[in-house]
Amino acid sequence: MNNDKQIDSILKIIPDDYRKYITGLEIKTSVEGPQMLIFDLSRDQRMKFKRLAPLLEDGKSISFYVKHNSKFHHIGGEAYVFDKINNYNYNISPYSPIKTPKQSTFYRTIKNSSPKGTTRNAIIINTHNGLIPMHLSKLYNRLYCVDVADIYSAEAKMNLKLNKINNCLLFSSHISKWLREFEGYKYTPPGRKHKIGLIVCDAAMLTEESCSTILNIEPETIILFSENEETVNKMSKVFEAKEKHEKTYESFVEGFHIRKIKRKEHAEL
Repeated sequence: MNNDKQIDSILKIIPDDYRKYITGLEIKTSVEGPQMLIFDLSRDQRMKFKRLAPLLEDGKSISFYVKHNSKFHHIGGEAYVFDKINNYNYNISPYSPIKTPKQSTFYRTIKNSSPKGTTRNAIIINTHNGLIPMHLSKLYNRLYCVDVADIYSAEAKMNLKLNKINNCLLFSSHISKWLREFEGYKYTPPGRKHKIGLIVCDAAMLTEESCSTILNIEPETIILFSENEETVNKMSKVFEAKEKHEKTYESFVEGFHIRKIKRKEHAEL
């Protein structure tokens, strides 16, 4: 059953006095099948919907949330849906970036596009709730992982802990601010070369200013990703405009555009 048909079948069994408040329904499905239902509501009716949750439990739908004014409220079932993604443990939550189980291919592509450099470090901007550092943790000595809000850093911490990964430093910060701090040796010993082998960036979180700071940090490889191709193209041009950088790889995987850029002295790696 495709997602639209499943949503229709769920909405059909919901009484009218509940359905009138529902403006949308999102289903987050794990690889194994258990799923989370998230109801978008026009009014805050979380207490009313708590009475509805037991009626929807069917062995497949095991976690229930409502969303109102951009806030999520747990109304029944499990708080998380346990999942396995490329053999890593992962808890699906309302904040999860996972839209389809096939998205695992995107994370494998990021990993396969990343040069190995266990004596060097990496920076990840937008961790996807820990999924990206999860896949890169064995390739690098230390990973600096930056998210824009505390909730995403907390989710990343939980998921990394599930996999006993402990070489990741987690930060919640404005991206341009954090990059300036890193460039100024706030998080590394002053006076030494940063030894950044890789920076993986959500292109939508970058500005021309932050791109300039990244160039000053001098990573050997930059991997940009976004669901919007124009965003990747725009940020890529900022890097490629510098004579020392060139595009070496691009792909479109499960809704994400990926662009790999390397310093020319490392382009053969």
